[in-house]
Amino acid sequence: MERIHFTDDMILGVPAMDNQHRKLIDMINDLIAASQTGCDRQGLARVLAAMNDYIDVHFEDEEDRMEEFDYPGVVAHQKQHKIFVEKVQDFSAGFHAGDDCLPAQMLEFLACWLIEHIKGEDPLYVTCFKANGM
Repeated sequence: MERIHFTDDMILGVPAMDNQHRKLIDMINDLIAASQTGCDRQGLARVLAAMNDYIDVHFEDEEDRMEEFDYPGVVAHQKQHKIFVEKVQDFSAGFHAGDDCLPAQMLEFLACWLIEHIKGEDPLYVTCFKANGM
């Protein structure tokens, strides 16, 4: 799988969220690179753990601000985050249970979901965030 890129059409204009999205894309690219270098299980496990931790940080930050700003779509957005986290946990469990490498479908899912979410769902909260000083 090829690296993914943070493109101009992903910029929300909310610097904190844009920076976190860039970091998530970098982490997915780290997973892609690690999976292409002979499937070093320890290296992949480190990158996967760091990404999982950062996903939690990002989603919590986004959701906390949605709640703080009384964003009306917070519940639907939280549900999308929950589905994503559960899918990533399933992939991670398979890897830790002995899968030799990260499956290509995991990398594809991570990349596609994140890009689609940033472009399709996250713009919905931009007006609310900006109205509250972000």
